[in-house]
Amino acid sequence: MHFILFLGKLEYQAQSPDENALVSAARNFEFVFKERTPDSITITALGAEEVYDLLCILDFNNVRKRMSVVLQSRQDDRIYLLCKGADSIVYERLEVGSVDIKSRTQEHLNVSLPLTIKL
Repeated sequence: MHFILFLGKLEYQAQSPDENALVSAARNFEFVFKERTPDSITITALGAEEVYDLLCILDFNNVRKRMSVVLQSRQDDRIYLLCKGADSIVYERLEVGSVDIKSRTQEHLNVSLPLTIKL
């Protein structure tokens, strides 16, 4: 993902339509992708700039059916694993004993799935 400034408007250049939609939707909620270097990602989250060191990228492939990124926050040194992929693939990997998380995730899927079918 990278961006260009075109006639004063921020335009994202994504590898896929899904990636572009995700980043554009986040921007609408004031989470703005600002810059990507080979080693870091800079965003603005609700008006505050945040920088994350890019520790690892696991690209999407047909075996994993998902993409994952490992980041470390420069603000508090916390490490994050962010994953995007098919709902069923990600859902299968939720912690086995966390019924509450699985239940809430299924509720979100039940709400969002009919919306995506209508699009």
